[in-house]
Amino acid sequence: MLDPALDGPERSVRPRSAARRAIQRALAAACLAVAGALVASCTIVLNVGDYAVGDCTSNCSACGFTFASAKCASCVEKTCCAEANACHDDGACAPLYDCVTACGATDAKCRNACAAKHPIGDDAPAQALEACLSQSDHCGPSCSTCGGLADWYADACAACVQEKCCEHAMKCADDAACAERQRCYRACTYPSCPFDCDNQIAVIANVPPASDAIEHFDKCTSAGCGVQCAHGGQWGCVGQFAWPAPTAGAMVSVTFDAVHFSTGLPFVGADIVACGRQDPKCAHPLGDVVTTDEMGVKTITVPSGFDGYFHLSAPDAMETLVFLAWPVTVDQHYSVGLDPYDVYTTLVTSGGGTVRDEDGALFVFTYDCLLHPAPHVMLDIDDESYDRTDGEDVTWHFYFIGDTPSSATEETYATGIGGFSNVLPKTVTLTAALKRDNKPPLPLALLPVYVWPKTLTYVSLSPTP
Repeated sequence: MLDPALDGPERSVRPRSAARRAIQRALAAACLAVAGALVASCTIVLNVGDYAVGDCTSNCSACGFTFASAKCASCVEKTCCAEANACHDDGACAPLYDCVTACGATDAKCRNACAAKHPIGDDAPAQALEACLSQSDHCGPSCSTCGGLADWYADACAACVQEKCCEHAMKCADDAACAERQRCYRACTYPSCPFDCDNQIAVIANVPPASDAIEHFDKCTSAGCGVQCAHGGQWGCVGQFAWPAPTAGAMVSVTFDAVHFSTGLPFVGADIVACGRQDPKCAHPLGDVVTTDEMGVKTITVPSGFDGYFHLSAPDAMETLVFLAWPVTVDQHYSVGLDPYDVYTTLVTSGGGTVRDEDGALFVFTYDCLLHPAPHVMLDIDDESYDRTDGEDVTWHFYFIGDTPSSATEETYATGIGGFSNVLPKTVTLTAALKRDNKPPLPLALLPVYVWPKTLTYVSLSPTP
């Protein structure tokens, strides 16, 4: 059985089995701040109760700030005073924490408003203070709820994380890889930012991009609090971002993890080549062909800023093209399923569609601004196929409900996957819009892609500028 959720970009380089699990669930991402290197916007859940310290029971001053919780103030004075003083003397950090420390114990809206009003950017003092206030061996028990990770984007999200995922959040706050990852992700302002986070965390913070804490926290928050925390529904970047500039003369890598559709076993011997955006037939490949090894894995290098596509082929597999909606400026990982052409035809016909050998197909994986699989997205192409004899439309437009393509719906489901069969072999313009109640659809993306005969074109489609 084809598992369409297998395919798509991965936001960290991790063992192949874990990578597939990560693709199959909604990728959780909540960013606060990353130590010493990354753009950040952090919030802390303060005040777990009122505790008397001397004559102070609330609104207690310590190390340059006034804290709503006396217990937190006492701990900061004892354990985090150096970090607090450094923040107080820092022009970016001080306004944020003047605001955050005054928020009430359960006022997630207040804390998130502080972060929005006072973005800290690449601010080391703020990052250091946030870490001290959240880690369990510092002031986490006194100054934060759930390791400082209970506040995400709304009151409902904070309440859900506290109720269902607090233990995992605290373990994440104490785990170097997990904490840095969450802090960075929350500050992301463009869709490919999670790749930047993973790479910079691994290189600068010198921590691995995977851990048990990450696995458990992601699973709990995406499955248990996905609705409350708007996984797949973060659209704040739409119309508000630009892609990062490429590094002149630099090369970056894309690691492909190829498996068989039907079995999930490694696909050995698939040839991969990079193709330029202006080369619709890949007549002039960029660099050498690489071939997947016994684990189904192979890395190909491309220039920083690469915005072309990849051609994958093997004697026993349907030809495949892979398009990304973003320019490749940092190392990335992509999981892809390959199998014979008849596996594809069986899948399409099982959902009620038809297959014309002279045409091609599109499988589109839609993502929100944090690369979470996105429901409620409507897909379209500019020129659908028609019957050459009677003029009837033959393009079959579908969305995946579970593992099955269906034309009974007009928008993506939880997996965020849709597509088209019987597409004319040519350049087509793919568009995406968010379906909204009582409002016009929100335009999300526009991306020209190529369709070849008897070829499957995969598109990882995030919002585009």
